[in-house]
Amino acid sequence: MPRVLHFSDLHLGVENYGRLDVNTGLSTRLMDFLRALDTVVEYALAEQVDLVLFTGDAFKNRDPTPTHQREFARRLRRLREADIPVFLLVGNHDMPNAANRAHSMEIYATLGLNGLYVAHKPAAVNVPTRSGPLSIFAVPWVTRSRLLAREEARGRSNQELVQELQEAVVRVIQEFAHRARQSQAPTVLAAHLTVEGAAPGAERHVLLGHDIVVPKEVVADPAFDYVALGHIHRHQCLHEQPPVVYAGSVERIDFGEAQEPKGFVVADVRRGGHYVDVCGSQDAPPGGR
Repeated sequence: MPRVLHFSDLHLGVENYGRLDVNTGLSTRLMDFLRALDTVVEYALAEQVDLVLFTGDAFKNRDPTPTHQREFARRLRRLREADIPVFLLVGNHDMPNAANRAHSMEIYATLGLNGLYVAHKPAAVNVPTRSGPLSIFAVPWVTRSRLLAREEARGRSNQELVQELQEAVVRVIQEFAHRARQSQAPTVLAAHLTVEGAAPGAERHVLLGHDIVVPKEVVADPAFDYVALGHIHRHQCLHEQPPVVYAGSVERIDFGEAQEPKGFVVADVRRGGHYVDVCGSQDAPPGGR
């Protein structure tokens, strides 16, 4: 039974209320976010989890600095050196606003490292782990630029384009559910999106573009053994069987999240049975204030 560490919405580069640390030359807020990421990595190493699953928004924006890229890569390397597979989902803050530009995590996919997976478009991926294989069905953030590139989409209203995006995402998830029913391995739906009924957090203030909303019953299909969600910063479980879980952000991005516990989720995923344990919550006051 594979043990999956699910975390999300890191947003490296958010430096609100920070100051320059004279010893490192880095913002104190960047150091807060890196400490939060180190908590994730240290837990994964100490508990020897079978997979680290990140459900999107590694950086504050689509053009992270070389420093942010380097610090994220250092943590990924530690996980891979311990032979822990890492699956990275691309979120809306990672996506470029033009169809042919590279996304902010593309460099990690380009390196072709064994055991490091990057999903920038819908994909079904079989991931071998120490406790057996996992079938991951990835639904990264879907951009309007893909629709706008099609001739039939031109001239449509914003509302019509959002509706078409929503319908396209629903079709993808339903097709994945059909394929998941055929799987002998435990199945995980990993998605970066808004699910109907989710309580929003402070991400309302940092959203890029227009949101689509997917009905809860679409993602809560029993064909999936665990549903790992990103995009909303407030940790919450929307459905019990299968568990439909927003891990929430690992660090507070502003005072709007001051009272929200932050951390990650650990899920023991088995075929036909569901168990989730909320672990590793930092539950500390925001740093850098």
